[in-house]
Amino acid sequence: MGTYTVQPGDAIRDARIIGHFVDRNGVAHALEDPARVTITPASETELRITQPAADAQVPPAFDLVGYSVPGRQVSYEVTYEARSVLVRLPVSGTVARGQVKVAQHGTFRARIDAGPVLGNPLLEGIDRLKIVCTVKGPDDPVLGTTEVTVTLAKQG
Repeated sequence: MGTYTVQPGDAIRDARIIGHFVDRNGVAHALEDPARVTITPASETELRITQPAADAQVPPAFDLVGYSVPGRQVSYEVTYEARSVLVRLPVSGTVARGQVKVAQHGTFRARIDAGPVLGNPLLEGIDRLKIVCTVKGPDDPVLGTTEVTVTLAKQG
């Protein structure tokens, strides 16, 4: 039995898997698996929001989960559009904003709570949230951006 750990930058397409071993009688053997393997390296700009999905219904408090290159910083901002009860005009604002470091296994997570904004008696009509994530490189340049829009589940 043998193992191989995929290394950063590995790129393999339709590769053969061959196992070599020596039996107890000292005879060398090679076995080939008929399946082929493809390994595609993550792009330096890869960034995906995996939860919530676009157009999903979410409760007021939910987890923002995504995937990017391990060790990178991901900035996120969750915004809303509403109507002001006082002047009956459209308004927009921010529910949450922050940064998270992408874990070694390539995922990031942030807890989002829209409850305080939803509880604001001066706002009405907040039913959708826009989530924008940006991945940054080592010297802080923006490498990629992605966004999803979600619907807030009706409460009560």
